[in-house]
Amino acid sequence: MDKIVYIYEKKDKDKFLDNFHLLYSLSKKNRLELICIIHKSFRNIAIKLKENHNVRFYLINNKKDINKIKIYGKKIIIYNEINFNIKNINDILKNIEKNKILIVKNKFINKKIINKYIIGKEEEKLNYNFLIEYYRYNKKYFLDNYNFKFNIIKLININIFIYIKKILKLIEKILSRKFISDYIHEKTGLLSYKFLSLVTTIVLVRLLTVSYYGEYITIYNFLLIVSGFIGSSNIILTKSLVESNNKSYIEIDIIVKILFTMIAGMIIIILLPYISKYVFYSYNLYSIFLIFLAAIFLSLEGLGISILYSYLNFKDSKYITIIEGLSKFILIISLTIIYKNYGFIIGLPIAFFLTDLYILYYFRRTKVKINIDIYEIIKNSGNKIKGYLKNILYISLPPLLFNLYTSFDIQILRIFTSFQDVGYFYNAILIVSTLSNILSISSISLPRILRWKKEEISRNIPKLIIAQLIINIIIYFTLFLTGKYIIILLYGKGYLLSAELIKYLGIIFIIQSFNIFSLILYKAGLEKYYGIYTVSVSLLSIVYDLLLIPRFRLDGAIAAAILSNLTNILIAFYIYKTKYDNITPRPVY
Repeated sequence: MDKIVYIYEKKDKDKFLDNFHLLYSLSKKNRLELICIIHKSFRNIAIKLKENHNVRFYLINNKKDINKIKIYGKKIIIYNEINFNIKNINDILKNIEKNKILIVKNKFINKKIINKYIIGKEEEKLNYNFLIEYYRYNKKYFLDNYNFKFNIIKLININIFIYIKKILKLIEKILSRKFISDYIHEKTGLLSYKFLSLVTTIVLVRLLTVSYYGEYITIYNFLLIVSGFIGSSNIILTKSLVESNNKSYIEIDIIVKILFTMIAGMIIIILLPYISKYVFYSYNLYSIFLIFLAAIFLSLEGLGISILYSYLNFKDSKYITIIEGLSKFILIISLTIIYKNYGFIIGLPIAFFLTDLYILYYFRRTKVKINIDIYEIIKNSGNKIKGYLKNILYISLPPLLFNLYTSFDIQILRIFTSFQDVGYFYNAILIVSTLSNILSISSISLPRILRWKKEEISRNIPKLIIAQLIINIIIYFTLFLTGKYIIILLYGKGYLLSAELIKYLGIIFIIQSFNIFSLILYKAGLEKYYGIYTVSVSLLSIVYDLLLIPRFRLDGAIAAAILSNLTNILIAFYIYKTKYDNITPRPVY
């Protein structure tokens, strides 16, 4: 220690003088500088003492003035009363328990006073109030790290309210932010949906044979491809509503979905022999029709969610995802029990249809009017339709190729290995993708990025990346250590190979922390670059599959998935660094 700082706020002059002489003797014996902080009414006493003693004095009006005083170096700060004998510093430290001395370490935010200690009697109420008052001004208190043999419970009782109050204020501040509340709502719905989907998958694993479970995965991926094509305009609807706030885009989007449904139906008819042989191997044409119907209903569900996202209404959108997950769980499981291998074929379209009915009820309740007069819309909204279709061409259709890739490795695995290997790989990638989607901030960030200017985007990118990276690193190492037990708990020991796959597929978590760069490519004026980016990533990813899976099978599928995600980030980052600053925003009709 270098100094003894004595703070005396009372107006008892005799008591102050007794304490002063005691501390002066202590400081002189231990070669320490004595500094006194006293009330300004002691001015005359301070002048007399300074004449006869080498002591520094500070005169204050109230406790708040203490925070303005700069005192550097290591110090012991003694507050008000001294009701025990002090011989030297060592006696103080040795007799903590005997004299019931409270030591609290305090760091000031403004760093005017550092390495500070307060020493006083533990039961002294005034000292307790002093801590409260200083907490208000300085915001930070820490218990000292010394290993003293005193009753730590009493220290906690004195300081616990400070930490509780600080935590409550922090929580209140966090929850008051719209971004955080939106994140909580969106993730609540997504977490509920993923949990219900995971439970549905777990139950199906036990209800179906391994081969039929592999076919379920293949058919469900086919459904997602068709639904993704029909609903490819969903993201454009969100983008258009954010940029123009014109509800006529809702009607335009419905017309586009009708057109894309017809195109999807024609493609399915043309590819029917292939689809029947490699996708619906054990099922008939009626099954293909039901899955196509389910894809239509699922795309309409995306329309409702896109509208809510554009208005940052994540609170109501979460109910849509929860209802979908609950409907799938109840209908697929119950119908699988009744109809065995055909249960999920019947349950999927019914589940999505019920979700669409809820969306229709919601918009009717909120009085959102939708006019589906095709002739009038085409006649009066020619420029809007052209701009809308152009955005679909640049933004929505290219990702369909990437969605094709996500199921392409499944199909390649099926051809070069077996349905069992498909099940192993799918279980592992399902857990990784589920956690990635739950933790991602992309859904919350995209509507805001569409509103932000260049300066705001440049300022917020590092914050978003660092936050996502920290979360993903923690989850990756947790998954690396516990993946085996998760697989056994969810799927049973028969799928233990999936646990080994998770250890390597988990690297995708780290890579996807930088996915923010791909969201920037949705900005007006960057649409054509987004198309180039997506097509490039998709083609390279399919090449990875074709080169690696036939030769290395499961290992090749893992390597292809990791390389695909890495390529995704690198290309998006390159476009952002080379093209974004030179973009002239395209006008919004």
